[in-house]
Amino acid sequence: MYFEKVFFVVVTEATDLRKKLKKRNVDGTREHKQMEPEEKVWEILMSADKKDYERICHEHGITDFRRMLKKLTEMKKEREEEIAEFVSHISTLKPIEVQDDDCATIELDMDLKDPSSKIFLYKDGVMIPFTKEDNDALKHSLKRIGKKYVFTIKNLGSGDAGLYSVDVGGCNVFSTDFKVPEVDFAVKIKEVKAEEREDAIFQCVLTAPLNEIKWYGRSAPLTHSEKFEMTVSEDKLIHKLIVRDCLQLDGGIYAAVAGIKSCNAFLVVEADKDPLNKGKKGTRKTTMAGDNNDEDLIKIAKEQQEKYQKEMEENMELAKIARAEREVADAAVTVEAEEAKKAATERKAAARAADKAKKAKEMASRRAGGARGAGAAGGAGGAGAAGVAGAAGVAGGVGADGTDGGQGAGAGGDGQGGHGGEGAGEDFDDEDDDSLQYSDKEMEEDGEGVEGGAGGKVGHGAVGGEGGEGGEGGEGGEGGKQGVKGRRKKRVRDGPLVADTVIGDSNDEETTDQQGEKSGKKGKRPRKKIVDVEAEAVVDPGVHFHAGLSDCKAIVGEAAELECKVSSEDCVGLWYKDGDEIQSSEGITITKDGTFHRLKIHKVTEEFAGKYKFEADGRKTESLIVVEDPPRFPDEDLEAFKTPAFSKLIVLDKPTPPMGPLDIVEASSSVIDFKWRAPKDSGGCKIDNYILERQQIGRNTWKKVGPIGPESAYRDSDVDHGRKYCYRIRVETEMGTSELMETEDIQAGTKGKLRQTTN
Repeated sequence: MYFEKVFFVVVTEATDLRKKLKKRNVDGTREHKQMEPEEKVWEILMSADKKDYERICHEHGITDFRRMLKKLTEMKKEREEEIAEFVSHISTLKPIEVQDDDCATIELDMDLKDPSSKIFLYKDGVMIPFTKEDNDALKHSLKRIGKKYVFTIKNLGSGDAGLYSVDVGGCNVFSTDFKVPEVDFAVKIKEVKAEEREDAIFQCVLTAPLNEIKWYGRSAPLTHSEKFEMTVSEDKLIHKLIVRDCLQLDGGIYAAVAGIKSCNAFLVVEADKDPLNKGKKGTRKTTMAGDNNDEDLIKIAKEQQEKYQKEMEENMELAKIARAEREVADAAVTVEAEEAKKAATERKAAARAADKAKKAKEMASRRAGGARGAGAAGGAGGAGAAGVAGAAGVAGGVGADGTDGGQGAGAGGDGQGGHGGEGAGEDFDDEDDDSLQYSDKEMEEDGEGVEGGAGGKVGHGAVGGEGGEGGEGGEGGEGGKQGVKGRRKKRVRDGPLVADTVIGDSNDEETTDQQGEKSGKKGKRPRKKIVDVEAEAVVDPGVHFHAGLSDCKAIVGEAAELECKVSSEDCVGLWYKDGDEIQSSEGITITKDGTFHRLKIHKVTEEFAGKYKFEADGRKTESLIVVEDPPRFPDEDLEAFKTPAFSKLIVLDKPTPPMGPLDIVEASSSVIDFKWRAPKDSGGCKIDNYILERQQIGRNTWKKVGPIGPESAYRDSDVDHGRKYCYRIRVETEMGTSELMETEDIQAGTKGKLRQTTN
């Protein structure tokens, strides 16, 4: 089965996590909802052993180990205070463990302050009911023996996997994560019949690799030892249990447990049928009882491995397909979100444009009320003054057409006004109103058209020129009537808007004053318009670290240096020690070399130990300097250690038993004299004594001969002719007494050499 890991980074404050874990109802029970992954991880960590922290963090994707430990310490301290309200003592917190009878147990020892306190059991944050009696009514049960509480989960299945939590009152006291691997037995263990003092073997084959399985003998868990040898094949599929030197008391039911699956079989130990060995141990046998056909097991294991790999590949393909589907779905969601964001932006822009248009319309209304054309009139056609003689004035000449920005001159008598010249003013779109703002007075003066004499045509948005000089025989015409406000020409811009200030003239030609006796309205000097265009905002990504500070171990009297690398050479940062800003001083030098920032301590002392921090543009990196003062030796003393030296390591321990074979020196009718070999290992100590016991064959008692000294030989003169005798020999040293070596029967009256094996 393919399991996809869920990774997340721990960033929440410890107090916030504790608040989540402590949400309770009035009666102290938890809220009826599944736990969040983050809550689950913290609850596992608070009940786990320190040696398991690294594994748990790796499984759940926690990378900031130091921060995790800091928060966990705070949370544990707070939980201990809460537990103290309900429990006076708690210990022996055993994680959930699968037994050989298809059930799992959770064990803990605790002494409740109030025996009537309610105990609750949760699975993944959801309360599960349990019975306090051992029956089949409910899947979960609680058994109490004194201060020991044992929760049992029966009829195990894959659905039983999860985080189990034990709460007392309104406080969590213990949590354990139960994982159910997808594994079963392809070959189960079989019954084994063994003879006494023979080895027996149980073996099984799994459907999926496991590093180890649990073995039970007569309902008790077994551990690897000289008596029980547990092995596993290289592919982790074949598991074996070897029971060494079987005795009758080793017989019984043996079980193998893998995940939540188990199988069991009997070990039958048959007694030694040799009447001569009755009442004593028989000879150690070198044979192995049980089905020990490795070829068949290897073949089955190979088939299971191929099947397992095929299933894994299929699951991987399914996982890839599922991941691709998720990516497509995520992409669709992203596109939909982007489209929604774009639509929202367009709606916002439309609303902003409508609001701007409304403001522009209001501004145009205000301008229209105060704007007036200021074009000067030409000479009046029929309104000229009479000549000096008083006679009726004759018809004057026709006035000339006005030039652009100026006005035609009258010609004396009743002349006809010239046509107004076309203005040279400019206009901008309404959308530029925000950037180009003028006062009402400026708008009134801007774009003044010039109207000619009677019947003259309207000018277009130019500043009015001065009246022309009168012709011969008559005075200059009076200033004409005010011209109609000209139309404004739309100005077209090329190129992008920039943030600089733009300065431009409203007229390319400077308008000069026109001299005359009588003048129309004086023209205005050209103005400069200042246009401020708001620059588009550019987001500065800021400075970031290419390499942060690293923890440093410094030696007293030597130099130490901290270094970090940032992304910009223009970055200027500050250094801190234990929260206080530091600068270059007599003992510290702070330097900057391009993107590298360094802090160097010339001669380390104890006062330089602490936490150092470099901060730039709101970002920071930290490290610790640990000051050590190891012992120092003069160079001449160190030279002595360069000469090779040899030493002998002696490990003191109990001696091993004496060794055979026996050497029968004499076996007469009155004396039995024999020798043996010293133990293979005396435990690193001198042999003080050999301790002997003797038994006359046919009797049930052993007679203690006593310590005989360190010599590995004994002469027994208290024997009867024709009788057989058996001896037990032990080695005694200052570290203790060895196991015994038991001889075979030696008959008085014969001489020979007997081989003896050790027990």
